[in-house]
Amino acid sequence: MKTIEILKQNKRAAKYIKEWFLERLATNIKNFKRDDQFKQLMSNTTVTDEQIENIISQAPRSILDVLDSQGVLISIVVKDEKFLGNVFNARTEEKIDVNKHTTRKEFDVSAMKIALPILEENLAAVESQEVIEDEKKEDE
Repeated sequence: MKTIEILKQNKRAAKYIKEWFLERLATNIKNFKRDDQFKQLMSNTTVTDEQIENIISQAPRSILDVLDSQGVLISIVVKDEKFLGNVFNARTEEKIDVNKHTTRKEFDVSAMKIALPILEENLAAVESQEVIEDEKKEDE
């Protein structure tokens, strides 16, 4: 399955990744002092699913901080000239092995395809917990 299809199936994860990147972009724009026109252009920028898919496909390691922030951890080792490892969900303590790959990039892309649905599950769990807490507050 292609990464773009995984993003479309995991809308919370796609939205969270977009917001995470936009937040970093906004921080960098605030720190950019030279060109007000450039700052204005960048502040009006949006991030599309296709751009996120391109980031994941071309530079999957750039998503690791996003995943880490939600307890989706990827570990990797090299054994017999192959990259292998797992994706660990800190919320459920579930670990899913990632198949062996001959290149780091292949491993990373494969791991992302496992990690994105886990990120979706974790975000849904947080959202559900927030709804429960809001309902409790209303009942008080």
